Amino acid sequence: MDWTELGAVPPKSLAATRLLLHWAAQIPSAAGATLLPARKDASETSLSWDEGSLVGARIGDKHAALRFGDLRLFAGKDETPLAGMTIGTALEWLGERFGKKLDRPKHDLPEHPVALGMPFAFTEDDRKAAAELVCWYDNARVVLDAVFKVRAHATPIRCWPHHFDIATSLEYDDRSVGVGMSPGDASYDEPYFYVTPWPYPEGATLQPLEIGAWHTKGWTGAVLTATKLVSSSQHATAIAFVDSAIDCCLELLGASGG
Repeated sequence: MDWTELGAVPPKSLAATRLLLHWAAQIPSAAGATLLPARKDASETSLSWDEGSLVGARIGDKHAALRFGDLRLFAGKDETPLAGMTIGTALEWLGERFGKKLDRPKHDLPEHPVALGMPFAFTEDDRKAAAELVCWYDNARVVLDAVFKVRAHATPIRCWPHHFDIATSLEYDDRSVGVGMSPGDASYDEPYFYVTPWPYPEGATLQPLEIGAWHTKGWTGAVLTATKLVSSSQHATAIAFVDSAIDCCLELLGASGG
């Protein structure tokens, strides 16, 4: 997969569509959350990113999936437009194809009319923003695939329906470094790449980063915002940010760099 140039839609104009898709992602996630055994890391609710779609784990002979570009819901070969459906009717449609009533994961999500029973809507502006968000997730896979290939401690790349991010984690016994891309959230109203040490070592001094900046309100991590990224040599900047921030976080944790 090659890097796709970002910025066709200004980063801070993506928030409304991002929130719509965040809620829509709860529907394919419900299949795994309901039908798969619970796991310690809650990965039964997680999704994978594949060619413009969030795809759930195989259950029986099919996957549940959500395609961003036209807001369509899939269950194996069956598909339906999500626009015009409520969360309840969408869960019913998907549950019928998996043979069991599905329950939405109990995540605390930002407010949206669909949470109150309004049907999903998908405007032409949403289509344009969704196409740009596809590029963000595609590019995040480019960056995270590179991390996964060279960092021996990296976990599989997953999309998490709670925060709507795509990420891997470098695991070192009781310490870890999270590496991912969020399409935006309460901290930033635009997409951003992040690298976070866990647990954050109290009293540690945060050294200046070569690229990006430290976020310290509510959580601690290195961040490269979309606004900074789109005005740079994008692919090279994203790779350099992640590599240098991982090394900084490993040093903070006293972990080796493998």
